[in-house]
Order: sequence, then C-alpha cells, then structure tokens
Amino acid sequence: MKIINATKEAPGLTKEEIDKFLASKLMLQMSTIDEQGEPNI
Repeated sequence: MKIINATKEAPGLTKEEIDKFLASKLMLQMSTIDEQGEPNI
C-alpha cells in the first residue's frame, strides 16, 4: 500500500491506523451536488 498525504499541512495516518479504519464497520459516504442539484457520490 502506498500512502500519500493530501497536503503537507494535513496530518497523515500510519499504515496501522489505515488498516484499523478499513477493518472497522464505519461506513462513510461523501458527496457533492452539481449545478442542477443532482448528487455526485
């Protein structure tokens, strides 16, 4: 697995933290809406 930080200012996660997060049952959806108000997921 290659871990890339979005920006240098943002704190990153370690491989162990990522593995723990992915193994959890936490579900997360992020979306935005377009110009017509339709969702982009």
